[in-house]
Amino acid sequence: MMHDVLAAARREDLDEVGQLVVSELVTNALLHAGTAIMLSIEVLADGVLIEVADGSTHLPAERDYAALAGTGRGLALVHQLCQSWGARATSTGKTVWARVADAEGPSGSAGTTDGGPVPAQESTDRPEDVRSGAQARTVRVQLLNVPLLMHQAWHQHAEALMREYLLTRLTTDESRALREHAMASDAMALLHDQIPTPPLPGGSQRLGDVEELLTSLVEPASTLPSSWLEVQEVSIANFQVLDAVIEDAVALAEADELLAAPVQPELRELRRWICAQVDEQSHGAPPVPWAPPSPAALPPSSFDGLAWDTGPVDRSTKALVAADDSNRIIAVSNPAGQLLGYEDPTELLGHRLLVLIPRRFHQAHLAGFTMFLTSGRRPLLDTEVTLPFVRRDGTEVSLRLEVDVVSPVGEQRVFVAELDRPR
Repeated sequence: MMHDVLAAARREDLDEVGQLVVSELVTNALLHAGTAIMLSIEVLADGVLIEVADGSTHLPAERDYAALAGTGRGLALVHQLCQSWGARATSTGKTVWARVADAEGPSGSAGTTDGGPVPAQESTDRPEDVRSGAQARTVRVQLLNVPLLMHQAWHQHAEALMREYLLTRLTTDESRALREHAMASDAMALLHDQIPTPPLPGGSQRLGDVEELLTSLVEPASTLPSSWLEVQEVSIANFQVLDAVIEDAVALAEADELLAAPVQPELRELRRWICAQVDEQSHGAPPVPWAPPSPAALPPSSFDGLAWDTGPVDRSTKALVAADDSNRIIAVSNPAGQLLGYEDPTELLGHRLLVLIPRRFHQAHLAGFTMFLTSGRRPLLDTEVTLPFVRRDGTEVSLRLEVDVVSPVGEQRVFVAELDRPR
């Protein structure tokens, strides 16, 4: 359609960029709205205006995901290619618009005030016609003790998991797959819009910045005592769909039928807790605070062995600890065992890395581990930092840490940490 419109107007010079923008906007509407879509293309004197309307009230927002993330960069691409873009609420949902300028004209940051996307345009509909949450029955759900870092990591992992899961279902039941994906996406959007996003360390930060930020995000700073969700009655069922979709997708991932990274048990329980709270509180039940599952309640590792020679770590004269991508310790050298108070280092084998990490750092570790596997965010990898570790007797010791990552078999990864006393 874009090609035909531009060809008729003799503006083929805008065709390549225009088709990319149309593809991104239509794909977003298809995946996240699950409603009828209306595409409008208007050739202007200095470019082309593209509008995509759908029936979802959730306005689009750019994600701050790492460069290797498998999802979340569509709007960043639109922002880069377009002179300006935005969204407006309508009486039936929303319209997302983007303006592609002539090649010789301004692009990217034009039409912005601070380097981000231009503010959403005001709807041209009469105020009383614009759909809002006030017109539908809204349930207020109170989430207590929300682990913000884990929620953000889960959100990124879930979006990648849902996208891959959808692709596996399109060949069998396309209409149902798209409908359920849109319902789950609606629940995800409500969480993204209403649960605060904490700052995260990035790969470009200086070491001092990373250590300071990590210190600021340990418990209790990384947990929000109370957060409210405003959920329209029509969206309550979407949380149950989200729970079912992710549960099915995780099962496929655990059976090696998806490429998605392993999910940590705490993040799996976090999703179940959120979805249950929406359902239960919508029926009048009181809020139940989030509490991470105890290690004893966690299932044993499903890891069936890695074709990786642990001998170099086991026999090393350096203090080395190796873990697989399910977070399980698979090798420990004698010097590492001594630093950590273990006469027999094999005592640590099979345990999760959490056994060596103070509880106040657990959330940060689980979030960071998940986001590396999901999107490649790696503030602590290949960087020497000093952090506290838990010894066998429960006391803490500060040790220098440097982590390397190797991929011995396929997409599986092994994390090899070298420990040493501070200089």
